Amino acid sequence: MKLLLDSNVIVSGLLSTKSSPGQLMRLWRERYCEWVTCEQQLAELTVVLCRPWVASRVDGSLGSVYAFMREFHGKTTQLTLEPPFEPVCRDPNDDFLLAMLTRHPIDFLVSGDKDLLSLKHLYPTILTPRELIDRL
Repeated sequence: MKLLLDSNVIVSGLLSTKSSPGQLMRLWRERYCEWVTCEQQLAELTVVLCRPWVASRVDGSLGSVYAFMREFHGKTTQLTLEPPFEPVCRDPNDDFLLAMLTRHPIDFLVSGDKDLLSLKHLYPTILTPRELIDRL
C-alpha cells in the first residue's frame, strides 16, 4: 500500500508514539506500508522538524531529528513533482500534496489538516490517521 503522509501526521507520530500517527510510524518502520514523498515535502519536513521546540520533543534532541530524516530518506520512495500545482486547497501550501495524489499511483493521502480533510468529497482517498488504522 502506497501512502502519502502529510507532514503534520509525521510530526505528530514522532511526538506521540502511542497516537494513531505513531502507530502509522511503527507500521512504516516495519515495512508494512510504503511511504512516498517529494522534494517539496522533504523541504517542509526539514524546516518543521528543525524548529527548536519540535526538535527538543523528538526524543529530546536535534540529533534524533537528523537520524529520523536519514531514515526517512532511506525508507521512502521519492517521486518527482514539477510545479505548477493546481490551486485546489484553501491553504496553497498543501496543493503539492493534492498534485502528488492525482499525478502518481498513491492509495491514500493521510492528514489531520482540516483544509485537506474538507476536500474528502472530491478526493475520497484522503483519510485521517485513525481512518487508515481502522481500515488496516
